[in-house]
Amino acid sequence: MPVIVSIPITRFESEPPIMQTATKIRPCDVIDADALIEALPHGSGIDAQWTIDELKNGNLVASCAFHGMDEHGYYDGWQEFKVTIFPQQPSGIIIVGDGVHKPDMFAIRVNFTGYRQSSSKSWMCGLKDYLWETIEYSLSESGILKG
Repeated sequence: MPVIVSIPITRFESEPPIMQTATKIRPCDVIDADALIEALPHGSGIDAQWTIDELKNGNLVASCAFHGMDEHGYYDGWQEFKVTIFPQQPSGIIIVGDGVHKPDMFAIRVNFTGYRQSSSKSWMCGLKDYLWETIEYSLSESGILKG
């Protein structure tokens, strides 16, 4: 369940802060794991099974692997990676009403895990950017990042 908190909001430096009710959103509270797996990309090198884990702080981690090909079209290895879905605002607080509102509630971070393939493999060049763009596009199109 989202956590309701009160936080001080100062609109102008000359005004005293007012208390406003806000909702602390955790990805695990509003994102269905099955919908997340369905929305994540499949194919174009992202060929492994997706797994979803929930961290203690409520963030979600989706793990998978990229199947790289060499310049001759042969499979050349796997690179495991994980995608962390976290609140876009550092505190995880989304202010509703007259306060600040971000159109996208969540953001993603992509990290390589497991054995790190050699950067001399041509398919490793730009892989992290490719994965981030592909996954971010898929989740944005499905509405997952909007909560």
